[in-house]
Amino acid sequence: MKHIQETIEQYNKLIPQINKEIDESKEQIEREKILLSESEIIHNVLLNKLEKLQLDELDDESESQSEIGAIRQELRSVKSNYNMLMDELNDFIDTNFPPPNFEKNEVDEMVIDDNKDDENEDEDHAENEDEVHAENETRNKRFLTLKDMLENLMNQTYNNPNNPYITFDPERIWPPYVETLIRSGIAKRNPNDANMLKLVEFHL
Repeated sequence: MKHIQETIEQYNKLIPQINKEIDESKEQIEREKILLSESEIIHNVLLNKLEKLQLDELDDESESQSEIGAIRQELRSVKSNYNMLMDELNDFIDTNFPPPNFEKNEVDEMVIDDNKDDENEDEDHAENEDEVHAENETRNKRFLTLKDMLENLMNQTYNNPNNPYITFDPERIWPPYVETLIRSGIAKRNPNDANMLKLVEFHL
């Protein structure tokens, strides 16, 4: 009986401690509930932000694709205009600045001279005419066309902008073409060397 009484007393002493632990556990549970609620709120906020960022990225990507498409379209338009201008320039040069032809004028002069000479000299004049024709053919092939001159000037300007000059060789470049380019404001001479040409800097 005494043993039972002692056991009861011990239990009675433990009850306050147990109640205290229960209360502390309840408080801890309440705190955990609050933290869980706050975590859920934070999670939802972050989830909404993530969804918004993903939507913004899709919008940015779509806008970027649209901008890229517009740039590509603009480049195609520029390229088309460039090709059209180059075709028009080539047609203009071919029509108004054909390759040098020394044949017609000199042969015409020979025909006039032939009419003045005696008939006995017809054979000599025919031979002279053939020689002049051959010489003129060589001269015509030797000179660059105006188109080739412009191409050389543009290539030199693009490939070597620090030294855009090309050397003017009278044996290869027809002097009237040089004067035409200079008077038109398309090319200019090197102030230190009149035999060197370059394109005028239109972009400056």
